[in-house]
Amino acid sequence: MKKKQSDYIVFVLMFFGISILFYPFFKMSLLKLKLNHTQYVYNSGIESSKRFEELSQLQPPTLEQIMELDGTVMYDSILQIPSLEKNVTISNDTTVTAFLTGVVNMYPQRNPLEDNIVILGHHLSDSGLLLGDIGKLKMDDKLTLIKPKEQYEYKVSNIYITDESNVSILDTINSPKLTIVTCDKPNYTEKRLVVEGQLINVKEIKNEDSNERRFFSEAVPINYSDLSQTKHHNHLIWLVLLYSIIIILMIHIFL
Repeated sequence: MKKKQSDYIVFVLMFFGISILFYPFFKMSLLKLKLNHTQYVYNSGIESSKRFEELSQLQPPTLEQIMELDGTVMYDSILQIPSLEKNVTISNDTTVTAFLTGVVNMYPQRNPLEDNIVILGHHLSDSGLLLGDIGKLKMDDKLTLIKPKEQYEYKVSNIYITDESNVSILDTINSPKLTIVTCDKPNYTEKRLVVEGQLINVKEIKNEDSNERRFFSEAVPINYSDLSQTKHHNHLIWLVLLYSIIIILMIHIFL
């Protein structure tokens, strides 16, 4: 009887231990599944919503937030990171959906030619998603802010980690700069990873520049696969299958 009780306790502890271990992978797999069914709609008239007052409000998403993710996202520009082979939609909205599907321009009224453009986004446990891999950027790497009629080219001029209380990085300035802010790791943290870019060129997008203009058709939504040059495969089915096999083996051993 005592052995049965001890086996049951071990089984429960192992079950919860494995669940905690698989939880981050499950969240990211579910997010990938949601992203693959998300449509990104360009909207030139999108209005900005309430701004973050503190960087501490940018924290890892919960499973509930991922499950409630809306299937349609409004955006008005694109952040292109060539060295990471990705394009990320930029929204003026600060909703959970905007942060889970792209990044957010905190001050859309600022002029890229003469001010600090601040981009906030999530650092997820799957480094290939959103801003999880911007820590791989190096000095002088290129960053491009693509808008319907022009694109602004920057080179990385500074990479550093700061405290979430350092809101001075959001301040308006009198020179053109791109500031990208995310968490320094994919779980709860009080630190922020900051990548700053110096404006080096402004290019007009002409009608023949189909590669850039395809992002800005109000009539034709784009899909997640159109944005990223690196294909993200969804492993949710395999994850659930592996988890089920482990549970069955545990039941067979302990019960």
